[in-house]
Amino acid sequence: MGKSNLDSTDIMILKFIIEDPKISQHTIAKKINISQPAVGARIKKYEELGLLQYQTGINFRKANLFMVIVNLKAVDTKNVWNMAKYCPFIVNAFRISGKYNICVLLASTKLEKLYKIVNYHFRMNPGIRKISMELISDFARDFILPIDFNIETLNHQWKMDVVLVNFVRIRRL
Repeated sequence: MGKSNLDSTDIMILKFIIEDPKISQHTIAKKINISQPAVGARIKKYEELGLLQYQTGINFRKANLFMVIVNLKAVDTKNVWNMAKYCPFIVNAFRISGKYNICVLLASTKLEKLYKIVNYHFRMNPGIRKISMELISDFARDFILPIDFNIETLNHQWKMDVVLVNFVRIRRL
């Protein structure tokens, strides 16, 4: 599915929802001078297109969690991209331009765990030509993302088995 074009009314409606997710359609309609059913129809369209998403998560600005940015120069970006879909510690990945071609965000309750993941999955990977890892020490604004804490509470050996199985599965894709 392609990307959606937004007109000025779409942008205003989305701006109000982003600023206050609990705002009523009636209030938005009054603020931008269109009918409540027109606002409702547009919001429904955004949701159906997957443009407007609702997500619960942890505010990294307020939680004692670690997040790192890992920039990679990968020979085969598809391999890293698939890994990002399955590794529970990878919050998200981005295709980027410049001297690196993929940027990965990783999060955990333990910084050592992130170092181990980066060393095992990226530094030891012959398909990665260049790597840079930076610890995010603070956030200027709230930064809310969903986190899978289930993997954090598992038995250590079982966790390593999961990571290894996922890595093998990804390498075969």
